[in-house]
Amino acid sequence: MEEMEKALRNAVEKVDSSLDIQVNRVFGERKSAGFKIVNEIGEKIASIDLSVRKNQFCSHYISYVNGVSITGASLSKMLSDKIYVILGQNVCRRMKDVLDIYVMSYITKINTDELHQIWRETGRQLGNFEAYKTQVKELNEAYNKMKSIRNEPDFIEVYQRVNEIVFHG
Repeated sequence: MEEMEKALRNAVEKVDSSLDIQVNRVFGERKSAGFKIVNEIGEKIASIDLSVRKNQFCSHYISYVNGVSITGASLSKMLSDKIYVILGQNVCRRMKDVLDIYVMSYITKINTDELHQIWRETGRQLGNFEAYKTQVKELNEAYNKMKSIRNEPDFIEVYQRVNEIVFHG
């Protein structure tokens, strides 16, 4: 964990020496490490999850800041993970993932065949999304409790778009 933190701190400092990182979550079995990048007054600028697990679903990205090259999970892998976690009974705790699916649907073409391939190869079985379908009122309440979301879209717009993605691909 210390090596990961040091490497990330060095990388962030090369991009902007006024920025620093803070640990949000220590990595463990099936859990990535979470960091936030903060400015000199401690305001969160960005967050990043780092994992030491092998990931066959990777993409290469070029940062818009100083052209730094980053290898990370493909957008399809991220989307498959987010769709998978909202199928459970604790979907109200995963409202940020619902919003992420909504946003990602505007920045990438969703390839349902690729999503199904990822789920097959990772051994994930999709359920019926019963909680997502039946707990709309509770999801709306969870959405309204989310903090630090600027220019947030209306809940119904988010819910309907994610519903269309999940159920009609």
